[in-house]
Amino acid sequence: MKYLLKKLSLVLVILVASSCSVEDIDSKFIGGSSTSTFTCTDANPEACFVNNGAIAFDFKIYDSNMVLLGDFQNVAPGSTTSWTTFAEGELLFVLEETTESGVSDQKMESIMYNCSTLEVTIDANNELQDNSPVEI
Repeated sequence: MKYLLKKLSLVLVILVASSCSVEDIDSKFIGGSSTSTFTCTDANPEACFVNNGAIAFDFKIYDSNMVLLGDFQNVAPGSTTSWTTFAEGELLFVLEETTESGVSDQKMESIMYNCSTLEVTIDANNELQDNSPVEI
């Protein structure tokens, strides 16, 4: 009985030490995969407007029947609109200046298919950049 507490402590230490596992550092799991298997299937196309210019613009999206699909008023310089989703087809993107600064209204037509995106961008000179839809 005299050494029972010491023996019990020794058994407990041995039990704890034997239950720990040593893992090789090379076998450490790194989250994620280096290859992406994402495929888009029939997602509607979408577009947004990036204003890198010096003046505010109104951004409008029309379909081939001139039905207004998206309307963003007074998009400030340095701002980006939210993404607008619509059915695939021929679209007209219109940028209208909101002040009398002498910058012409600008238009761009594009055919958008499912699983495609388009960032309509105004550059620092308040000119529409030549953008094309990107497949996702």
